[in-house]
This record gives sequence, structure tokens and C-alpha cells, in this order.
Amino acid sequence: MKHNSSGIKALILILIFLSYSCEKDEFNNFEKSNFNTAPSDKVFNFLEKQNEKTAKTNDSFITSYDSEIDYEEITNSDEELAVINVNTLLPDSYSRVLLLEVNGVLENVVVTLSLNDNTDQNVFSGDMLITDLDGNFIKAFKIENDILVSEYLNYVNKSISSKSFNKSINENDGCEDCVFTVCSWCQLDEVVVTPTPPIKYVSITILYPIDGGGDGDSSNDWNYGGGGSGSANNPNNDENDDADDDQDPCDEMNSMENDNELKEKLVEMQNNTSLDRETGYLINHDGVAFDSIEGEPNADEINFSVNGSIDGFMHTHVLPNGSSIFSPDDILALFQLYNDGHINNTSTFIMMVVTAHGTSYTLMINDPVTFAQFGQSTLLNAYNDFDLQIGAQYYLLNEVYGIDSITARELSVLQAIENSGLSLFKGNENFDDWKEIKRNKANTETVEVDCN
Repeated sequence: MKHNSSGIKALILILIFLSYSCEKDEFNNFEKSNFNTAPSDKVFNFLEKQNEKTAKTNDSFITSYDSEIDYEEITNSDEELAVINVNTLLPDSYSRVLLLEVNGVLENVVVTLSLNDNTDQNVFSGDMLITDLDGNFIKAFKIENDILVSEYLNYVNKSISSKSFNKSINENDGCEDCVFTVCSWCQLDEVVVTPTPPIKYVSITILYPIDGGGDGDSSNDWNYGGGGSGSANNPNNDENDDADDDQDPCDEMNSMENDNELKEKLVEMQNNTSLDRETGYLINHDGVAFDSIEGEPNADEINFSVNGSIDGFMHTHVLPNGSSIFSPDDILALFQLYNDGHINNTSTFIMMVVTAHGTSYTLMINDPVTFAQFGQSTLLNAYNDFDLQIGAQYYLLNEVYGIDSITARELSVLQAIENSGLSLFKGNENFDDWKEIKRNKANTETVEVDCN
């Protein structure tokens, strides 16, 4: 197995978009339009300006922007879309800002989903509202069981300030018959649209009218149900954080704190971080309690092969290029060990890193089923996106928001492994105190969870 722990390869914003099919000649017509992934500097500048704007006024449609930028692809295209969760004045809804460069200009729209009682975790039923940043109505659709069935027409193009919003919901003249909170948006005239397949896709010609677009006549689509949590105006919803895990990694971490032989090896590895190569151990491999492994000089990788199953894998990251935390390649290596049947017991298996930055971390599997699904869908099928997402998020947190490098890398990795079936622990300088770490809701710092 080749384990590569090299640092960030590139800083590109990548988003994952899925597709429903259209005729090839329709796709070729739209392909002539010049749309591209929004350049990272334009996205960061946009986010900075919008945060400044919302901080200065209490009279805006968007009340706050999430600090994270997610990445979702556009179908049948190599370009990607930038997606930012936002809170708006609309209650009981889920809103996102979508950014795309069209003919050299950064274009943006706000997509808001309002759920009805028929929506469950598998299919969406409700309304999709598309507006600009000020709440000006662009389009709206009725969706039933993931199918766009009709479009709302005869709207009054009126933006939502907090004043007009409050006036509208208080007057309530006939508002009980309108699907939207702001009654001036619609007169309930509808036109039936050609049904799409029952999957969560919408054409980007609906989001960004290009070359006379706006009719959805393209095979370049966005999976509107693929990103985010679907929470009601709460992109950092953590209500499921306390859900029972299949396994409790804290039990193993508590016993590890008292394992003197393991701590001796960690101290040895800490001393080895001054070397020009990575070093480490396979735990309980081929009848050896700590089977040593070593990388090549001046190479940020370590090659090893495994016979049978092992109880853990530990290694170092060295300067100048080694990361202060697990690299994307480290996480991929963990899944490869799992997928190839080399993990003896998922409940107790530990993957550890000690770095030249004075940090140490452990990854453990808390849910093997979820980890298997995450590994297949993300680490095997979309590894480049996973790698670049961590890099782009680190750049945003460190370079744009000024969060220190070590914390920014922790937050970037924690975001990337959310809902992955993994738990991340951070050790102290003596390796005798390990605490699980998670992101706070603002995504500005980590929160320690004491296992004791």
C-alpha cells in the first residue's frame, strides 16, 4: 500500500452536481455559453462583501451567510458551482446562494426550498423559490415527490425588506391561499411543466438564463437535494450530534491513555519528526506488536504492505510539507485498509499521526456501515473532489477569515468527514490525554469532548 501524506495539491472550489438526460443537440447549444466555475478569489471577495453588508443593516433579505463553501458539480460539464448556506427572512425554509461565472461575470441566485407535510428524508415535496440576493422574485416551482410539476406565474416583482416582509405577513389579505410567505409573489396561476424524472435536479438555465435560457432546455443540471442538511434556515444544525453511535471510540481511547508501550512509541515518533522521512508502526502485524515502517528520504509518503489484519497504523508528518493533521491520503489509506480486510476489529482499530507541528491525532471508526458508504462514494468515486474541498476550505478559513493554521486544518478535516462514520481525537503533548474534537456551530473553532 502506498500512503501519500502530501499537503494540499490545489485550491479550487468544487461542487458536486448530478444530471437528468436531455437531447445531445440541446446540450451542445447550451455548451456554447461561456459558464465556468467561479474563481476562488471572486467567491471569497463576494462572501466578504456580503458579510460586511449584512453586518451594517437590519433590513436585508439574507440575514447571515454560513462560513463554509460547499462544492457540487454541474452534470455533463467539467465546471462546478459554489454553494453557500444562508439564513433569510423566510421562516421554515432552507436557503442557499449559488455562484457561477457566466461570460466572465460572477452570477448569483438564492434558491429556497419550502417543505410541505408530504416531505420525508427520501423524497421532497414543496416549493422551490428562486430570487436574487435582495429577495426579488425570479422563478418558483411546485415539486411533488422530487418531480417539478408546475411553475408559478403572475408575480409582482418586489423585493423583501424586513419592513415589507413584516407588513405582508401581518396584513394576510388572502395569504392563506398563497404558497409563499409574501403574498405579493403570486396569484396562484400555474402552468404545468414537462415532468422531469423523479430525482432532485434542476437545469442551470432556470437558475441563470443564458442564451435565452430559462426554460430548462439543457442537460447541465444541479442536484438541489444533494447539498446541505435540509434544515430550516439552520445550516449548522447539530441536533443529531448526540445520536447513539454503533460503537463508542472513547472506550478504546481511555484504555489507550494507560498503554505505556504505545505512549513510548508515540514519544519515539515525536522525536522522529525531525527526520527527513516519515516513520511509523503497524500495530500487531505478523506477530510483531509494533512493526516499524519507514518512508524514503525527502518524500512525504510511506510505503508498506500488510499481511493479514492489524490493530492500528501510526505514522509521522515531517517538515517542510507534512500537514499538521491527517491528510486526505491518510483518510483514503484508512478506507483501503478497511476495504481490503486488513482491519482486525473496527471497534478498536486506531489510526494515529504525530506531526512536526507539535500535534497528534487519532482517527477511529464509530459506524462501520456509514464509513463503508462514505469510503465508496467519496474516497473511491470522488477522491479529487474530497481532496480539493479540504484545501479550499482551509484557504477560506486561514487566508480569508484569519483562523490560525492548525485550527483551520482541523476544521477543514472535520467538515470533510462529517457523516463519514469516523471520530477525530486530539492528544496532548504527553500522549496521555485524548479528547474527541468537533466543530462549533459558527465553524470558527473546535470543541473538545472529554472521554473521561
